Amino acid sequence: MKRFNFKRVKSPKLRKPKLPKIPQVNMQVPKVFKYLQSQPKKILMLSFMAIGLGFAMTLLLVIQGTDDTPIFPEPGVYYAKLVQDAGLETLSTGQKPEDSREHQTLNLLVGGARLNNIFFEEVQVGASGLNESIFLTGGSNSTITCEWLIIDGLVAPTLTISDGEAYNLIVEGNTADGNSFTSTLSNNVSSISFGSTRGSLGIPAITSSDFDRIILDTSSGDSICNTLTFKDVRAFGAGVVLSDFKVGTLYILNSVIGDGTGIDSPSFIIEDLLSSVIDMANNTEEPIDVR
Repeated sequence: MKRFNFKRVKSPKLRKPKLPKIPQVNMQVPKVFKYLQSQPKKILMLSFMAIGLGFAMTLLLVIQGTDDTPIFPEPGVYYAKLVQDAGLETLSTGQKPEDSREHQTLNLLVGGARLNNIFFEEVQVGASGLNESIFLTGGSNSTITCEWLIIDGLVAPTLTISDGEAYNLIVEGNTADGNSFTSTLSNNVSSISFGSTRGSLGIPAITSSDFDRIILDTSSGDSICNTLTFKDVRAFGAGVVLSDFKVGTLYILNSVIGDGTGIDSPSFIIEDLLSSVIDMANNTEEPIDVR
């Protein structure tokens, strides 16, 4: 058996590395911190001041970022024609009125617009010092033309219908503190039918809401709607005045009208209205005072 001789290999000696000397840095604490360190009450006061300042800045940002634009049907001024011209299909936002007295008024400016249905149901309206609680007007220059105008279950101090046309006038089942109906028969009144809803502006239904006043204003131009309905609307403080309209059918039923002045001073008035067909039945007079 052969033996092999290997030379010894010396391993190198490892020495500890020498680290460079780090110069000593003298960092002095600002005197103001040394002062505050000896004054804990002042530190606490400054902390509260910082928190208060942060809260105030946050509140300011929140206020600046708050959008108070009314969303229909919140009280406000709504421009139906502008919304329609913008290509929108549904009325959504409006503007706050400049007059603070109008902040609880729903003011719907419909002049020049083509609308689908305008529907009010179970709406509470009224305030002291107003001339009208609900006011439909064309400013004697323009009209709103609808297939139907329905007033069903209205409770109000007065109801005045004037300066309009209704091919069919149906008034039945109403009770009032005095009636005065002076509609005139005319063969020149057209039967209105609303065509396609295509291109018409949708108006979200106004239900279970309350306002000081409701205004539908078409004075800036003639407007068109499918059906305008007031269902179970209750008013106080001022009456309902509807004028400057042309409708296929005006249907007034199941309403209670009275301001407490007695039946010799009518609370329910229809005047200066042209109609081709008139149907009036079961309308009674009795002392009524809507407060």
